[in-house]
Amino acid sequence: PQLLYQAVTNENNNGHVLESLGRIEDANTHYDRMLALARQLTARDPTNTEWQNMLGLAHNNLAKMALQRGDLSAAIAGYREDLAVKARLVARDPRNNAQRRFLLIARATLGRTLALTGRFAEAAALQSQALAEARKLHAMEPSSSEYREDLGLYAIQAARVARLGGDMASAAHLIDEARATLAPLV
Repeated sequence: PQLLYQAVTNENNNGHVLESLGRIEDANTHYDRMLALARQLTARDPTNTEWQNMLGLAHNNLAKMALQRGDLSAAIAGYREDLAVKARLVARDPRNNAQRRFLLIARATLGRTLALTGRFAEAAALQSQALAEARKLHAMEPSSSEYREDLGLYAIQAARVARLGGDMASAAHLIDEARATLAPLV
């Protein structure tokens, strides 16, 4: 399993390098291989959190590539797969704040992508879930600048989706929340 895990990691790294060079199709090829290898790895031990995270990351990487190609349907499908992995991991260990943060990021990412298709109600629901989780994490660790930044960021993202969906009052309220949250960091 260790060699297989290393192969997954190598495909991820190669994909990132090619992606940074703008070679999207070549990066996509590496991410496809990463996904196939990650599926093999997680089939060996579905309870291994690190391997499951790599599976989610492979779906996320492929979704990013689809988004860059303008294939919103494929991007949404990939982000849904990533979200499903993250949700299973949090269900398995709800006290793991790192996994909860990964889940809120996955929700927000899918929400932003759905907003691009005009599916504002579904996008707003996901943004709202991400924001609620960011609030919980910040409340648990108010001294964490990372959680404070997350709360501000996801309030802004929720405001954008609310505005796009025509809910200006909610958008204004969320922007006020973001300002108040981020002010101590400036």
